[in-house]
Amino acid sequence: MINPIKYVLYDNQVPDSNPPVIVVTADEMAYGMVTLKLPMSHVPGPTLTSKIYAVVPPTAIEQRWIRIGSQITTANLLQANINHVGDFIKIIWQFLPSVISATDGDYYSIEFYIDKSTSVTVAQGTARIIVKIKDRLV
Repeated sequence: MINPIKYVLYDNQVPDSNPPVIVVTADEMAYGMVTLKLPMSHVPGPTLTSKIYAVVPPTAIEQRWIRIGSQITTANLLQANINHVGDFIKIIWQFLPSVISATDGDYYSIEFYIDKSTSVTVAQGTARIIVKIKDRLV
């Protein structure tokens, strides 16, 4: 599996964290870009699949993000585009939590999967961003 080499959130590169967490209010749009390096220059048009899940944060006992419920498939919640230049893939995305009535303390996992062949069922590249909802930003 190939992981991102750079995350940009609100036009600022973020330090490496796994995964990066962005904090927004429920009526604010979150946006950013993820860059991956994939040896795909000979393959036209890699495909992008995006998924969103509600999650709970890591704890002392369970040290990973845990999905709760099924995939959220609400229209207009997430928009994502893929740009392919040489061996680099850039995913440009925006997330609108107001579409699903997100509330303070909610966490959402935005997951991107990239395939370079229609015959392959396992993604060659993946990226994940966590969005935390706050009543107001201080």
